[in-house]
Amino acid sequence: LEVLVSVNQQLLDKLSEEANNDNLMIGLIFLEMADFFKLYTAYCANQPKSIATLDRLDGDTPFGEFIYNQTLVEECRGLTLFSFLIKPIQRICKYPLLLRDLLKSTEESHPDHENLVKSLQKIEEVVAYVNDRKRLAENLQKILDVQKQIESTEELN
Repeated sequence: LEVLVSVNQQLLDKLSEEANNDNLMIGLIFLEMADFFKLYTAYCANQPKSIATLDRLDGDTPFGEFIYNQTLVEECRGLTLFSFLIKPIQRICKYPLLLRDLLKSTEESHPDHENLVKSLQKIEEVVAYVNDRKRLAENLQKILDVQKQIESTEELN
């Protein structure tokens, strides 16, 4: 999670610096940052485990009560822990939409137009990579679950 915060802080810093420029080069920034977004892979791959753990611990337990009370804290804006856990995944999936909209609104003569085209393609590749790795992790977990069931059945015999 700390790695994702660092990557997004770098993105924010670059975008903030660029905000003072007359010719915004947002496409160039995303092109430079695209490979860093592959760091979302581990977070996304572990998402099902995180949700399963949260479901198991939530409810009528001290942890569940604590989590509920946190939704009442002003800084949480009524959002649940689940809402916060899904945000990074939603964010990376929104980048292609953002770039596509920027591309539609950017004239071909703008110096960043080609960068927007390239960054959109690159970000779509990164999102596909992250999704593929997430599916791979989910399939591996299914295999491990089946193996565990087989081993527990063998112990009964």
